[in-house]
Amino acid sequence: MSQVVSAGDDAPRILVAGQPKGVVVRTGAPTATTVVAARPVITTHKDPTPGADIAQEAPPAPIVTQVREEQVVLAGVRGRPGPPGQPGPAGGSAFLRTAGEPLSALVVVYEDALGAVRVLQPDDEDNVDLLVGVTVTAAGVGELVTVQRSGALDAAGLGLVPGRVWLGDNGRLVQTPPEDGFDVLLGYATAEQRLYIDISEPIQLED
Repeated sequence: MSQVVSAGDDAPRILVAGQPKGVVVRTGAPTATTVVAARPVITTHKDPTPGADIAQEAPPAPIVTQVREEQVVLAGVRGRPGPPGQPGPAGGSAFLRTAGEPLSALVVVYEDALGAVRVLQPDDEDNVDLLVGVTVTAAGVGELVTVQRSGALDAAGLGLVPGRVWLGDNGRLVQTPPEDGFDVLLGYATAEQRLYIDISEPIQLED
């Protein structure tokens, strides 16, 4: 039960609530009752009968708990870059291969059974039919090299004159037709620095 402390019958009641008991204090003029909340909440009110006060225990007030969820986003770690994509010059067809030997740019190559490319000689009867194109970049053994099979090839090191271009010794691009081995027409030049690659079927020459 709550303990009631009287300060005069006409004074308002102030309830100081606690556990297990609350205290009601009357002070001042006979106005409203002030309640300081506790668990359980004890309230009082003025009884019509003189000198009688009633203390009443109200139901416990609900406790509301708010839960806030937070997301923590951690910065990812950048992985290793992937291999370069397939090059694609305008109007032509190019691809990457592994160099089977040291290769310079602008030499004619064939592809061996292991997928590596090597310099093609004009008298190489075993590999002339495996010609794949002209190197666009240089590469060391085991490195990737770009090979172009067809279309316009622009390069400052071509040094051509307008006209036909053949396969020469050590895979070089020449503008004089061969006299032995295989006649391999690679295409035609339209300017000093432009070659249109259009590979013809090799023709074996008579000795």
